[in-house]
Amino acid sequence: MSKHRLFLAASVVLAVLAFPRLGSAGIGELIIEMSGPQMYGFLADCRIAISGTFEQCKAVSVPFAGPGISSATRVWLSFEGGFYISTAAKGFGHGNVRMLAFDPMLEIQTISKPRFAMYHGVMGASFNYLAVGENTAGVNVPNFANAAFKLRPIGVVFPVGGRWRLEVEYNFRLYPNRFRPEQFGKAPDPAQKTTSEVVHGIVVGLRF
Repeated sequence: MSKHRLFLAASVVLAVLAFPRLGSAGIGELIIEMSGPQMYGFLADCRIAISGTFEQCKAVSVPFAGPGISSATRVWLSFEGGFYISTAAKGFGHGNVRMLAFDPMLEIQTISKPRFAMYHGVMGASFNYLAVGENTAGVNVPNFANAAFKLRPIGVVFPVGGRWRLEVEYNFRLYPNRFRPEQFGKAPDPAQKTTSEVVHGIVVGLRF
């Protein structure tokens, strides 16, 4: 098992042990299918019902503020932020690229049952700030920013045994200005013709 996968697994175990009485303990998001590095991040978010009622804030899925999520809420605003680092895949070093993200989104729940739920992010954005540092030639690469339209086509929560529930979300980001190799300290790609880019992400967490 690679070092970054071991790190993710250890994070889940530590969160569960540290917060055994709270509602959930999650991992974060893995960003895949990106022209730059593959990245994983740890998330924090706050949820406000469309009526204006503040419900909850949490970090790595552990609640730390607010009275809690109301089962009667069907539409809400989520304000999510995350710190991401690159994996060792695709020729990038583990942790060599770092990213801060802020992702506001309007979400709708379509199914709500005691052990199963389904929800969707129907309108959102993703604002990203990336720091690369030095490339393989020892040349410092300038920091840069990018922004995307973001959707969450589906999020589901379902039982996996006992009191545990698995939460899985699929995120879809459309960047009007795609990432370029030179932004990450690599040689330009003359075959790159499109100006936009679609990036996919998977969020996995545990609820108990």
